[in-house]
Amino acid sequence: MALALAKQGHHIFTTACNPSKIAAELRALFNVTVSTLDLTSKDSMQSAAKAVTSSGRGLDVLVNNAGVGYVAPILDMDIEQAEKLYEPTRGAASGLCRPFMTCS
Repeated sequence: MALALAKQGHHIFTTACNPSKIAAELRALFNVTVSTLDLTSKDSMQSAAKAVTSSGRGLDVLVNNAGVGYVAPILDMDIEQAEKLYEPTRGAASGLCRPFMTCS
């Protein structure tokens, strides 16, 4: 999705815990800003939001495609492990959206 939008001329801010894992074709485009983002770190989320706001480009769409897998029967699931997997998704929704929300 990011590559297709970038090829249409949109500016893309793309992030990953390890930005080298972002496709080289996407990273190479002039209208793509690549940065590190750890969804388990409030500081990392604040830095990512600051990078967007300080660019002067703004943010029109936010896509969270973070994913972590944990497969186990529900009765065998380790609750602490499940919470660690849930937190990045919950944190991303509130931690990444909040800096861009404005009320008038």
